[in-house]
Amino acid sequence: MLTRVQDVFTTKELKVFSGVPSNKVVGRHIHKLVQVFGKTIHITSEYLSHEMKATSVGSWVVASEAKNSKLRKDFIAIMDEANTSKEKAKVLSEDLRAERQLTLEKDEQLLAAKEKIKTVVAKSVEAFQQAEEYKTILFSWYYKAFKLLRWVLIKHPTGVDQENLDLEEVDKEMIADEAS
Repeated sequence: MLTRVQDVFTTKELKVFSGVPSNKVVGRHIHKLVQVFGKTIHITSEYLSHEMKATSVGSWVVASEAKNSKLRKDFIAIMDEANTSKEKAKVLSEDLRAERQLTLEKDEQLLAAKEKIKTVVAKSVEAFQQAEEYKTILFSWYYKAFKLLRWVLIKHPTGVDQENLDLEEVDKEMIADEAS
């Protein structure tokens, strides 16, 4: 056994112990062992703490990457949808522009037709007024108006309330008077 001790401790190291009581030597060694053991426990707990943090951060990174991937896919889908909507809006805008152009052309055609109709109506009225039939119709109206005026003056010499005059009643009275 002494050989083993000599292999572990050198003679120089053993001389330190020669004048020191064994309980002090053991106490010092126990104290050093406790310090080393305490540092080992502290280093181990720090290692475990950092390992847990690394694991936590690793899982957070994985979750963040998954979330980032999903957001990237959603963003791409939204951009595709936005591009599709822009294309549809562009097509609708072109359709609307074409529709406006057609409407303007139709409005111009309607205005031209309206002017032509005015011209035709004016010519027709002028031609009708020049016709013999117009003169006959105009004479007939004048004749009926004078006949009505004569009848009213004979029938109601004191005057007639023109606001409340019912021409249908006057016609019936005139027909009844002519029949008698």
